[in-house]
Amino acid sequence: MEIAIIGAGPRGLSALHAVAAEVTAPLRVHLFGALDNAGARVIGQGTPFYPDQPGFSRLNAHSEIVDTFAVDRQQTADGFTGERAQHGHRAPQPIVGMSFDEWSDEPGEDFPPRRKVGRYFSYAADVVIDALPANIDLVEHRKALDVGGEPGAWVVTCPDGVVNVQELLLTTGHADHARTPLTARDVAHIADRLVTDPYPVSSLDDIAPGSRVATRGAGLTFVDVSLALTEGRGGQFSPDGRRYTPSGREPEILATNRDGAFPDAKPPLDVVLNDIPARRWEAARAAIMCSLDLGELMDVLRELTVDVLRARGFPDPEHAYDDVMAGPQPGPGRARERLAEAVAAARGEGKVPARIVMSETWQEVMAEIGRRVEGKIFPAEQWKELKRAYGLVKKSSYGPPLINSQKILTLVETGLIDTRHLDAGIDALKLPERVDVFVDCVLPPAGFWPGAYPALSQIENYLSAWSGKDVNRTGVRIDAAGSVLDAHEAPIPGLAAIGRMTEDWVIDNDNLDALAHPHTRLWARRIARLAQER
Repeated sequence: MEIAIIGAGPRGLSALHAVAAEVTAPLRVHLFGALDNAGARVIGQGTPFYPDQPGFSRLNAHSEIVDTFAVDRQQTADGFTGERAQHGHRAPQPIVGMSFDEWSDEPGEDFPPRRKVGRYFSYAADVVIDALPANIDLVEHRKALDVGGEPGAWVVTCPDGVVNVQELLLTTGHADHARTPLTARDVAHIADRLVTDPYPVSSLDDIAPGSRVATRGAGLTFVDVSLALTEGRGGQFSPDGRRYTPSGREPEILATNRDGAFPDAKPPLDVVLNDIPARRWEAARAAIMCSLDLGELMDVLRELTVDVLRARGFPDPEHAYDDVMAGPQPGPGRARERLAEAVAAARGEGKVPARIVMSETWQEVMAEIGRRVEGKIFPAEQWKELKRAYGLVKKSSYGPPLINSQKILTLVETGLIDTRHLDAGIDALKLPERVDVFVDCVLPPAGFWPGAYPALSQIENYLSAWSGKDVNRTGVRIDAAGSVLDAHEAPIPGLAAIGRMTEDWVIDNDNLDALAHPHTRLWARRIARLAQER
């Protein structure tokens, strides 16, 4: 039996690890994207973790979750479904190596440079490949150029030739193209040059010192871009990021974002966990799982968050919650004020704002939220409200680590980042002044749409079976084992997808925690059963 895994980033590596651990019958695995154009192995790296990016581009998640081998290490757990514990399943051929924290030569580095995480994944790939059992025949390929065929008979074309397989798994990560990509014509009225993709950030090296650079978006990509245009040009921050000495080669950076806010600095781990008794958390988790619809689920989350806010001494926790749910409010100086507030809280030098309390409260029960909503259809207005609230949560819980938030705050305070238009909530394409360069810092969102992945154009009809339905979901619909579902909710033979393209049917996809979702292991067990039958 032959299968293909399209995409060799962290999820592709996890899929290879899973089939090696679960499949005992002969299996040939074609891994596409395993080699770069020069033929060097790049398994596990993916764009976010390429090894030659600057050290200031840091992981925005705690290093303790980075562990390729977590599932086999935790023999009694399989994602938040508890599937292993319920069924007593143990992988027949477990492969275990070190976690990132065990592997790192700098213990205690909670938010390491992404290039170092990429080196860890390279290490993990070597461990998996060196430990492959004799029944697994791995064939490493360069990036897939085209995927076609039909259910159960897929055809993958790459620079090495054409491969025919019965089973196809898509772990493609970020989309190649946005729904409506920006063009030079879109920004011609405000900028002389457009940068549509700032990665690698070395592509910004030819922006002239002293020029004026406008950005669309003020999130994590904006942080990378701003540091590339300052620290990356020889400017120097103090070790704590509070002082900056310019190199004289910096441009002026004009930040824009329609909600008028930067993402919050990453708060301390489990900052709200001990604010209320353990039994209150357990009651909330049970109530989430028993909620009849999203309206009831949102009520549970409101009550839980209000309890945490009250325990933290907020005098009117209901009003504080409602203020957070209203979203960021643009205004003069507000972007800097919010960022400074979040930085002080992350340092332990100020009160944790209500928005961060809410976000961290949700994070404590995100596993249950995911289980409750995954794969289900809800009334459109309820889903819209949950997604809006989830976006607010991500603004606070998925921000950069403290050191990088402090650096951005310092650049704002020194005037190298201009927040006038950010404070006004101005759409970047309606900028009231002209600039030299326009950098699009809004990456394609999670989900699936025609043209998102050009290599998959021939199979878009299979992947978009639910996109035309009035269910307000953006992604590919899958079952618990990752099988793509057709319009009748039946698995499409031989087609599976895991990760960002399944967004909305699966939430919290941007997560390196191997235990966060069970789909990869359940997919591998399905492959194991099929291989055994052949």
